[in-house]
Amino acid sequence: MFALHSVCIAQSQQVENTVFSSKVASVQMFPSGQPLQSPIIQLLGGTTMSVHFDYLDSEISDMRYEIQLCTKHWVPVTHSLSSYAKSLGTHYFDTIQNSVNTHVPYVHYSTSFPYDDFEFLLSGNYIFRVFNDYTNELLFQLRFMVIEQLVELTTNIRAATNVMYRDTHQEVDVDVHLHGFKVHDPVRDMYLVYMQNGRWDNAIHGLKPSFISADKLQYDYERENLFEAGAEYHHFSCKNIYAPHVQVNEVFFNQSQFELSLKPHKSETYSVYASRSDLNGRFLPSFERPNDAHTDADYVRVNFILNYPNTFAADSIDMYVCGHFNMWQTNEANRMTYNFEKKQFEASLILKQGYYDYLFAYRDKRNYTLQTFETMGSFSQTKNEYEILVYFYDMIHDYDRIIGYTRVLSEY
Repeated sequence: MFALHSVCIAQSQQVENTVFSSKVASVQMFPSGQPLQSPIIQLLGGTTMSVHFDYLDSEISDMRYEIQLCTKHWVPVTHSLSSYAKSLGTHYFDTIQNSVNTHVPYVHYSTSFPYDDFEFLLSGNYIFRVFNDYTNELLFQLRFMVIEQLVELTTNIRAATNVMYRDTHQEVDVDVHLHGFKVHDPVRDMYLVYMQNGRWDNAIHGLKPSFISADKLQYDYERENLFEAGAEYHHFSCKNIYAPHVQVNEVFFNQSQFELSLKPHKSETYSVYASRSDLNGRFLPSFERPNDAHTDADYVRVNFILNYPNTFAADSIDMYVCGHFNMWQTNEANRMTYNFEKKQFEASLILKQGYYDYLFAYRDKRNYTLQTFETMGSFSQTKNEYEILVYFYDMIHDYDRIIGYTRVLSEY
């Protein structure tokens, strides 16, 4: 029922969340019934993973998906398929629906797994790939995790103890309680990943224990485990075109679809912390009437503006509109253009009606790291979600298990 491998990928190549087709939109993967959670399910735990996406075309096509186990570094493994999956084969999206009364036609695809005839046999990192079955085109790929809870994690999230970063960063200290789980070499065999708001681009990888005792590993540092705290996300809602959200400046119909312009933003680098509710970067398709948002919500053009008077700096950076709605990709689709006359960055994105968190992130043309300090500011009071994954290298079976996981919110 599943085809867990068919794409030849160089083993040195790390796989990332990526949309390859411009016709694919509104991709979501989450534990079934929990659309605002990261794609993590329990091994043999009875929970399933849901996947949704839209294909911006009126013609229905068969879409198949394939799954493959990866290392802790997200490199696909060469293990035999039967070693990590109970059932093999090819599987197709089982729910296919045309959009209803929308100006932009699309087909909505959804599925869930595992199911009665399929089970994961191993915990770990997995990659989920979707293909157009007729053309064999790879449309997108997503990371997800299958976990075991064999160790216990306790965390302490606070403003940085290092005085240089106290106002702008958050420190994430972790204790791993083994409870009898045998680890012969914790430095070699244990591997932790820290994620902030479900992001992989700024995750912390591979810290070594700062203290080791018989039944506990401590990860307590002053710099290595620091995250730039950032600010609360910008957000807007476009679920009701006729009753615009407070952040919407203007709504009009432009030839073939609705278009809305958001109120301009300015840099918040030197502002004080502002508390505002957000979804920690997530998005949620929704519709003003109690209909099925998956098929009744329309696609609208959304215009973003960031006032940025420093024309010299603007010429040396690439600015993007980012969030979970585009899986933190940085490409031409969400890159902002600088208007030298108006001294502002501008972008226009096609988005499905719903609720969106987003921020303005930039990359210095000499530095690959995605940054937000100059556009959003960074405040240690910011409410962030942190997730910790504990990997253990199983030497006998030669794979990276996930033996512990926790999710915690920073509170100040």
